[in-house]
Amino acid sequence: MTQPSSDTLATPVADSTPFVPRKLPRQGLNLAGLATLFWLTFRQHARARKLLVLAFVFTLPSVVALLIRHFTPDTRLPGLEFGLVFNVIPHVMVTLTALLYASAMIQDEIEEQTLTYLLVRPLPRWGIYLTKLLATLLIVILLAGFFTALTEVVIYWGAAEMAEQLAPMRLLKTMGLITLTLTAYCALFGCMSLVIRYALFTGLLYSIVFEGILANIDFAVRKLTVMYYIRVLFERWLEPDWTKIVGNDYNPWSIKLSEAPGAGACLLTVLGASLVLTVLAMLAFSLDVQAVTHRDWLRIHQVNDKLCAVLHGEVLDAGAPGLALTCPATGHGGHTRCRRRSIGDLTKDVIGLASPVARTRGFGIPVRANQACLIAGRMTPLERHPGLRAQAERVQHFDAVFHA
Repeated sequence: MTQPSSDTLATPVADSTPFVPRKLPRQGLNLAGLATLFWLTFRQHARARKLLVLAFVFTLPSVVALLIRHFTPDTRLPGLEFGLVFNVIPHVMVTLTALLYASAMIQDEIEEQTLTYLLVRPLPRWGIYLTKLLATLLIVILLAGFFTALTEVVIYWGAAEMAEQLAPMRLLKTMGLITLTLTAYCALFGCMSLVIRYALFTGLLYSIVFEGILANIDFAVRKLTVMYYIRVLFERWLEPDWTKIVGNDYNPWSIKLSEAPGAGACLLTVLGASLVLTVLAMLAFSLDVQAVTHRDWLRIHQVNDKLCAVLHGEVLDAGAPGLALTCPATGHGGHTRCRRRSIGDLTKDVIGLASPVARTRGFGIPVRANQACLIAGRMTPLERHPGLRAQAERVQHFDAVFHA
């Protein structure tokens, strides 16, 4: 049998039939994949340096309470608790924690160039955002809840009212207030990070102007703030004695319970607003991401004819449903060079030939056949996230790359 010449091997196989790219297939609900993504996101948050920084910041109220109790033994403990647990922690620590974590859920993936790895997984786009949000909520709730309880213990430890103030039901209500605050702020800042370019600066400005200033003014606009409803819930759930806190009947928040909404209405308002913001963020993420992956899909097929000329005998069949690799010498994918070729190397060839695509509207992601993880990421397990130093897998065939 006559062996084909080297010129024949380097010549791409032409197909007169025009190729029509398929639409991006719809992704179903992959609970196992979402659970893996949840654990992966939680583990990434737990290993982040900002967790140590925020943990240090959260210890400051406990240190302040310890110093005040040591140097001024006659201080009003309910007043100390009111100032630290129900003012400083919600206004400063909780807001800062939610802002740093929620606004970075997607931006960190973009900066580390690992977002495309998630986008090519067989996971629904809205599920990716929701899963990352839930994992973020879990880590911030554990962080804030632990140090809030620690501050309560430091304030009342050894005091006469310790048994009353540290009762399990009262602590549970306090943790509920912190959890509601974090839920609302994470939903708000997470949505803000998808639609606003400078989300961190905007979120900080919102926290100072709306939650820090306008929430303290007895005006209708305060009902648009999260802190107003949390304060109303504080008064209705914990029933504070202002005489013990400030020494008289004056309410420092200027809230009239007779005119304020009930506990149920406040709870529904906070949770309802958080749900609406989360749905809007999921929709925005899904629309932008769908455009990203569909462009990548088209781009790979558009450079297919150019790729044939540089693979030196390894020819991609443009009519195949995926990226089926064949060799002109054998007519199938059994050639030694085809089997040993790294899928990451193949992707680099695609990237080198693909023209850049305009940045997406919401994320500012430069879209092309994206780095060496667009194809390899489809084949590697979800646990091997590039952020955890995953390596591209070597595979024999590519026809299932986009149909896994």
